[in-house]
Amino acid sequence: MTRLRADREPSRVRLFTGALAAVVALALAGCQPEIGDACATALDCSSLGERLCDVTMPGGYCTQFNCAPGSCPDEAACILFRNDVDAACQGVDDGKSARFSQAFCMVECDDVSDCRAGYACLAPSERGARAVDKDEDGAPVVVRICVPASTPAELPSEPPGVCSPGAAPPLVPYVPTTGTTSATGAGGAGGAEGVGGSGVGGG
Repeated sequence: MTRLRADREPSRVRLFTGALAAVVALALAGCQPEIGDACATALDCSSLGERLCDVTMPGGYCTQFNCAPGSCPDEAACILFRNDVDAACQGVDDGKSARFSQAFCMVECDDVSDCRAGYACLAPSERGARAVDKDEDGAPVVVRICVPASTPAELPSEPPGVCSPGAAPPLVPYVPTTGTTSATGAGGAGGAEGVGGSGVGGG
């Protein structure tokens, strides 16, 4: 009997170790910061490096940069910011190919109580942004996100004229000018004839 218990002991140790590892994994999963949490460095958001801390946001903001449709965690949506060339152009520029646009995972909300202090629950369009995620019909999802509650700069009542420059003037094809034919050059003057020397006859 003693030998049988000794043989079973390693199995019990392995079972206990496996159970302990599972508990630790669940605890870590439950403690993992979410999108929108406060942070000071990227390590506050993830130890794996797939998230960053946007320190330009009040209190820091855990997010994922350069997200793609459907790539954000369940609590967040992929939002494209700076999707217009200039905010002053408002609706004149559809912003589909703005070269300065940046996509971030932003935490979703139903009302301001879902957001941290200092943040408001707004539609992306209220911050000049748009959702990248699509619904089942392929249309952009309708979401609200937690963003800083600061008031954005006031836009002009009408988009400036530079937003609608109008049609470019027609291009004028280049036609090379024909060069003038140069006059025939005068030939060089011939050399003077040599004077033959007079021989002195021998006497």
